[in-house]
Amino acid sequence: MTMAQIPDSMRDIVHLLANGSSDDVKIILPTDLDRLRKVSSSGEEKAKEVTEKFSVVIATLHELVEAVQRARGDAEQAQKIAHHRLEKAEKEREFLDEQLAKAEDEREKIDEKVKQETEEFKAELDKAGSDGE
Repeated sequence: MTMAQIPDSMRDIVHLLANGSSDDVKIILPTDLDRLRKVSSSGEEKAKEVTEKFSVVIATLHELVEAVQRARGDAEQAQKIAHHRLEKAEKEREFLDEQLAKAEDEREKIDEKVKQETEEFKAELDKAGSDGE
């Protein structure tokens, strides 16, 4: 499952809760909720990995640019270029950090939705159990 498939999965879960039998809910819901949690965690981990790797690449490029410019004997130009690239890299890093924050916010929303759906599920089970008595 991918992050893009989460809205469809949430819709399926709500449909299952509203229309599924108690046995369907007991069997399918825990699996679906677990998959949503895994996707959410996986997305956050991947975003962090990309951000960390991007930082390493930027640092390596910065060092490479400085080395090439020094080899040419143009240290001032190298410093300007490195500074410019560093500023650009910092802006890109800010963008990635914002994306990571958005992903974390999305994960929190999903976790909250899962929690809410779980509570509704439990309430439906309790209601179904008390209706059967």
